[in-house]
Amino acid sequence: MKRWSLKVKVGAYAALLTMLALGVTASVIMPLVYYQQVRELDSVLASDAEELYRDLKNFRGAPLDPRRPISARFVTVALQTRYVVVRGPEAQILYRSPNLGEAELPFIDHGVRTIELMGKHCRVGTYVKGPYTIQIGSRLRAITGFQLDLLRAFLMSLPLAGLVVFFGGIWLGRRAVAPVAGLTEAAERISAERPGERLPMPLAQDEIARLTEVLYDSFDRMQKSYDAARRFSADAFDLATLAAASMDDLEALTSGHGVTVEKALPDSLPAIGDQRWVALVLQNLVENAAKYTPANGRIRLRAGQDEKSAWVRVGNSGTAIPEPDQAKLFERFYRGSAVGEAVRGQGLGLNIARELARAQNGELTLLISANDWTEFELRLPV
Repeated sequence: MKRWSLKVKVGAYAALLTMLALGVTASVIMPLVYYQQVRELDSVLASDAEELYRDLKNFRGAPLDPRRPISARFVTVALQTRYVVVRGPEAQILYRSPNLGEAELPFIDHGVRTIELMGKHCRVGTYVKGPYTIQIGSRLRAITGFQLDLLRAFLMSLPLAGLVVFFGGIWLGRRAVAPVAGLTEAAERISAERPGERLPMPLAQDEIARLTEVLYDSFDRMQKSYDAARRFSADAFDLATLAAASMDDLEALTSGHGVTVEKALPDSLPAIGDQRWVALVLQNLVENAAKYTPANGRIRLRAGQDEKSAWVRVGNSGTAIPEPDQAKLFERFYRGSAVGEAVRGQGLGLNIARELARAQNGELTLLISANDWTEFELRLPV
């Protein structure tokens, strides 16, 4: 997902959240519907018991003795689809519906319960009406069938809703990042050769406008820094002293992480430039090394000189920079694909460091990044 564009991420996250919301909704609604349907069935069973008792009490030919067996003609057509047992005062069975077959309807003192009868889940209620104890049961087939239909509906709606929200999220993401894409194009035109280029200010006073203002101010400060760097006094200074000072910073940054810090610095290393800006470049290199070196890793700082220039090299162990990222490493706002979201940064440090080096007729390059070793080199004229 790290390589996905922002608009695709927006669509994917929105689709996942929508599907999650539908899942949560289903997990809440289905039990509520189930319990509501069961309560309605309980009311129907109670009404059926009341109707049967009225028939036994009021119909012509109804038994006067509550201990005598009850004829099936007193059981309505609607009750013939249910499981019915009528008991007398001494709990003797006066009527037992034929659809029970050889199964026994468990005797429940009172109330309504869900039981398993003949391999099926049934709802059975016990009602005391005068001298009679009436048990009426009904299968939960209709309720469970409705639950399955509801579950299928939710499951079928998940991918459809996910696709709709995904493509809608991509469309919204494209519209949301369009101003950012314009800012990126404008920012890419800003360089040491054209430091006066500026970002277009959005019409809407929103977060993008605020970001533009912040970047605008940052580029103004950068231009002033570049101008000052171009006007620097080409004084000779000791690059080895600056490297040693960076070494002190490096040891402080890696303290407590088990990182081995190695150095190979000459006693003196003359170079030409503004040591303030050179110190900033070295600070960026050692901070990056400390940031990307894993625990118990190794950092090496070396300095030396050849016929035309003095150099400082900062190398560290850790995950190598992928080859596709190496060519873009010094671009403004670029962060490598292997950089995790937990690592803070804006992708400006190496770009600024290289521009400062070039402003002093020097160069900052990536020497190597392979086999768990990455090394940068700063060169300055002598």
